[in-house]
Amino acid sequence: MRVAYKRGDLIHIPQAVRLYQFEDVSIDQGRGQSVTQLGITRYEETKKPEIAIITGVAPASRPGYLRVYCGGERWAVEGASVFPLMGAAHD
Repeated sequence: MRVAYKRGDLIHIPQAVRLYQFEDVSIDQGRGQSVTQLGITRYEETKKPEIAIITGVAPASRPGYLRVYCGGERWAVEGASVFPLMGAAHD
């Protein structure tokens, strides 16, 4: 079952789930052409279960990812790897 998360929802992130930070990277394709893609600049794996707050969805170039605030930092996490916090209402 896929959950329709909204900004402000609380989620449970299990242990051993990767959290990512992305940044736009410009790639030179030659002949004066370049393309901008989203590149991973940093990642960490959760060492223990965490609670995070949804801040939005990740860009279209990373479908299925959620933007979250966890451990004092902003991250992206694969939506299939997280769960709604028990007791939270979802549509």
